[in-house]
Amino acid sequence: MGLRRPLSPKLAAPVPSQALNDARDALEVLDGVDVLEAWQWNTVERCWTISCRFTIPTEGHGVPRRSDWVVLVEATYPWGYIHLQPAMRNSVEATFPHQLLNRPANVGRPWRTGRICVDTGVRALGRQGVDREPFSVAGRLRWRLERTRRWLEVAACGGLVRPGDPFELPDFGSLPKPLVAFGENVDSLETWDGEKARYGVVRLVRLRQRPPVLVAKSFHDPGGREVYAPRWGTYINDPERPSEDGLWLRFNGTPHIEPWKAPMTWGELRRAAAEQDINLDEALQRLLERTRFGGASRLLVGFPIPAVVDGAARNMFWQALQLPEIPIETGMSSPGFRPGRARPTDVTRLAAFRDECSLTWLHSENWHADTVAARGQLPEVLTDAEVVLIGAGALGSAIGEMLVRGGLRRLTVYDHDLVMAGNLVRHTLTLADVGSFKAAALADRLNAMSARTEVRAITQAFPPDDEVSHALLRTTDIIIDATGENAVAHALSTYRWNSPKIFVSISLGLFAWAGFSFFSIGESFLMEDMLTALRPWLDRQAERFRDAEWPREGVGCWHPVFPARGDEVWMLASSALQHLVELVQSESDASELVVFERVEENGLFLGLRRVLSV
Repeated sequence: MGLRRPLSPKLAAPVPSQALNDARDALEVLDGVDVLEAWQWNTVERCWTISCRFTIPTEGHGVPRRSDWVVLVEATYPWGYIHLQPAMRNSVEATFPHQLLNRPANVGRPWRTGRICVDTGVRALGRQGVDREPFSVAGRLRWRLERTRRWLEVAACGGLVRPGDPFELPDFGSLPKPLVAFGENVDSLETWDGEKARYGVVRLVRLRQRPPVLVAKSFHDPGGREVYAPRWGTYINDPERPSEDGLWLRFNGTPHIEPWKAPMTWGELRRAAAEQDINLDEALQRLLERTRFGGASRLLVGFPIPAVVDGAARNMFWQALQLPEIPIETGMSSPGFRPGRARPTDVTRLAAFRDECSLTWLHSENWHADTVAARGQLPEVLTDAEVVLIGAGALGSAIGEMLVRGGLRRLTVYDHDLVMAGNLVRHTLTLADVGSFKAAALADRLNAMSARTEVRAITQAFPPDDEVSHALLRTTDIIIDATGENAVAHALSTYRWNSPKIFVSISLGLFAWAGFSFFSIGESFLMEDMLTALRPWLDRQAERFRDAEWPREGVGCWHPVFPARGDEVWMLASSALQHLVELVQSESDASELVVFERVEENGLFLGLRRVLSV
């Protein structure tokens, strides 16, 4: 007789916390809200739910006077999320602004997917930034439900968005993968406004396979003429990248079904197109025929969008759509196809394009610098400059990374050294780069950080010995020396620049006790001025570390290395970059040395003290 496995104890059903029960009790006095049940534990979402009925004064715009909703609350209440979802029955079925696509949820979720936004940023519901959400046990859930009742009242009046509110796209319910990126801004919108072509072929380059990331590299009309090509950087323009052709089709405005639902079937897309006087089937048929369609699997639907509601259009937005597989008929002729060659089947006769067939929208993003730099970037006077960075060591790699992440578009890196394992304790490169030229490896890394950056590597010491490098230097605006070597400073001072340049020499003190940033403008670098300004600080350094023992690397009697941690290098590099930004913006032409001195008290680091030494 085999051994019997002991029965697992039955897990006890979760019990709502006292905070949840107190929050429910606080709803009893809420006007226009009736709580329909006690807290229920949803095993699929792993959260607590409660059903409520909202009553508003009048119905309208697809909002009934009474509607049922499900409130989803995280078990950590009053912390965590609180989501308001329409119930499967007796609720709102349309999709409105400030709401996710509103359709039935999956099995195990007795609500619709149309979660609404009642955050303080929704201006129609209250004064932005003043009506703050409380986090008390009694107040937070009640505040959310009060806002939901107000949301319903405003939606019933058609007032969820007002002129001047931030524009938001309808929720397309896009698949998270693949990602399709494009680059559009105000300037490119002018190009599209002056373009007659309404459809064509888009060249998509693949940045990665898993998960798939595609970028629209260029748009062409059916005849092959380039209509628009975003100004991408080295990483995207790599000719070795695999590519594929997709299709593009322009709308006059955001395709949607009132009040604000993205088309989710071919029938709804036809309806949205017809409202803009676009015959979708005719456009698709001509597109497939004239472009000699064969294998394109994605369609980019483009439309101009504003920054604010009722504002002027700001840029084109391209919403990617997965095309169904289209069979090819042979032995027939049509415009653009020779007799006997393959031709697309009539779109209107294809089962996959019937009105009831669902659309598969793909996640789409605008990667133009005007959009992705919204979190913060360096001033244009710096990002638009041609910059040369001499030295791709720890300090140079930190400065280069901050420049590129800040929006710098054109950078040339000089360094003839190779990457060693010991560099990695404070360098931005990795073990995969050991044995490579620092300049080349750093350029590859920096190019992969930005869709628009063009970083070139010169794997030789400065000054260069070839005409191509000389030509690059003649067009340079800013030269940053991050070597800390007097030999490089001397080369900068004797090189024939032919035109005024901005020079910045950045170096670190021993054990990162200070950072030095020397700035000058002219047709030559003022090396003697820099050394004169540095001399008293270097004397202080010599006295301070006279008896210090340097760290050593390797075996032998003489392998000292420069002592400083990675975090200290980055801190001083950041301070030096701030100094450069200030000087470039001020348009100052005076040379100056700024010292960032480390301040400590009782062994505790307090910060950097900035000292100006003219």
